[in-house]
Amino acid sequence: MAVAACAALVLSTELAETRPGTEMTALGAYPVAASVNLRDLPSGTRVDVDCEYEGGRGGDYVLVVVRRDGTSEVLARWFAMPDNNAVLKVTTPVRRSDIRSLELRTPNGPAMLTLPVTR
Repeated sequence: MAVAACAALVLSTELAETRPGTEMTALGAYPVAASVNLRDLPSGTRVDVDCEYEGGRGGDYVLVVVRRDGTSEVLARWFAMPDNNAVLKVTTPVRRSDIRSLELRTPNGPAMLTLPVTR
């Protein structure tokens, strides 16, 4: 159901030309790095993510929005291939002012990367 809240999701394994984003903070020694661009929309927030994965094996990841009230919602799911980039473009009805942070997680694990969002 949470994924249904996404108005759009584009996933690519090629590096897309986008403006530089804000780097997410690593919460440990993980083979993944990501940068994020947020844009306010009348319908919510556009979230663009460029995720670089350098692990030896592929793996499943989820992008999660954590609201200021502590609730969370999965915005996107994908499988990362070794030595590739994933470019995600997601629109969520959650307004930026209601977002406490964005997190990159494995499906059943803790956050690996985080990005606090200022109002």
